[in-house]
Amino acid sequence: MVRVFCAYMLTLRCIARRKTKMRYILIILSTLILIGSARGSNPAAPLRSSQSSSSTSDTLNGIVFTFAVSQDTLGIFDSLSMTLTALNKTSQNDTIPVSDYFYKWSLVNGKGITISGGPTVISNLIYNVVVSPDQSAALYRIRYSMADIFSSPIEPGTYLLSWNLRNGLSFQLHLVCGRSENEITDSVGIRSPIYPLRVGNRWMYQTWYQFSNAVIHGDTVAQTVVGEEMLDGEKWFLVRSDFNGDQLMTVRQDGIYLYIQNFKEAVLRYKYPAVSDEQYNSGYELWTGYADSLVAFPMSVDSIDERISTPAGSYQCSKYHFPEIIVSVGNASTEVGSEDIFLSDIGPVKFVWGDYEYRELISFTETITEVTNKRNAVPDAFQLFQNYPNPLNPTTTITFFIPTRSTASLKVFDILGREVSTIVSGELQAGSYTRQWSAANMSSGVYFYRLEAGSFVKTMKLVVVK
Repeated sequence: MVRVFCAYMLTLRCIARRKTKMRYILIILSTLILIGSARGSNPAAPLRSSQSSSSTSDTLNGIVFTFAVSQDTLGIFDSLSMTLTALNKTSQNDTIPVSDYFYKWSLVNGKGITISGGPTVISNLIYNVVVSPDQSAALYRIRYSMADIFSSPIEPGTYLLSWNLRNGLSFQLHLVCGRSENEITDSVGIRSPIYPLRVGNRWMYQTWYQFSNAVIHGDTVAQTVVGEEMLDGEKWFLVRSDFNGDQLMTVRQDGIYLYIQNFKEAVLRYKYPAVSDEQYNSGYELWTGYADSLVAFPMSVDSIDERISTPAGSYQCSKYHFPEIIVSVGNASTEVGSEDIFLSDIGPVKFVWGDYEYRELISFTETITEVTNKRNAVPDAFQLFQNYPNPLNPTTTITFFIPTRSTASLKVFDILGREVSTIVSGELQAGSYTRQWSAANMSSGVYFYRLEAGSFVKTMKLVVVK
């Protein structure tokens, strides 16, 4: 939200370039304008306050406006869901116009300290929504990432998000914020040869625009790993970016994956080990003007040995290429420009869009986190995590937690339920355990591993690929 209101023009450019997360910014702004415009003839209207998991409504000239907010507690990985509807109680069609509005906003924590805020001027945004008699129209359904509001893990508490419109109306939303359900604090990163993921790692970039007779110095932007969570037993990192929204990323055996939350699907983005001239399938989430779409496209590795010089230094890189494509949904078509991404052992060092815009690394800060105490701390619950890597060839690592001294067994079974390997058998003290398993003598296929400790029993799937 900090950059949302202060970088409107950047937002427009990002939306035009498939930076899909940023479109929600305009939706939220338009929603607020719509509320103010629809009630603009009543400057003395009372202040509105929307609590989490609640809805407020107001009636104007026979139109009942309802603003609903769902979800009680929000964390850095969660989304704030809001719906604005209009119910026409008159006997004729009603058109709800939206025009330019000026307003101020602020985000205040429970101690009354303003975390961020600012004014925004929106120009040339006009909407006309027609609502038929006795019909209800959903004006907007908004699902807004909390990472767009907070740039770091959220300190638990109540936050007040306020908008003051130019006609004197104020709208307030109390956000109850804390930890996400699957959020974890073990900031042990996953070391990748092309993209080190660890909470706190930060990349700074300088934007440049190349024209026929000049090079223009643009914005300085950042990319930061701000949190981590477990999804189906696999650790994912939330990467907060000024230039392509927020992404959930992880490292698997064959490369860097993105998690598309709306579709609950992981897609391979940067394949590794890289092979020159190799092409593979990737994808991303795109807003087409009608709805979200999961768009597939061919990604390619153009080279694996390019030396790239940036203000931060010179790096040996692999070059990944994304071609220009046209995506059509319904009557809307969106042109997505080509991209070239250069990845080294410290992560992305250069991005190139089309023939004129590029970003180069200024600095990279890798957070070195002391994790000895966390690793040695006694867990508070039994847990069995997804093996890594998965699929595997031929070895993998399995991690599990034992909160109290227990007799434990960790075994592997084939798809017919036959035991093929015993990894652990005996009494274990309370603690965190990591065990290696080799499938060198196993054939390719699906297997299951099961942890039994005390009354705790959990089975998970692994895949052997040779």
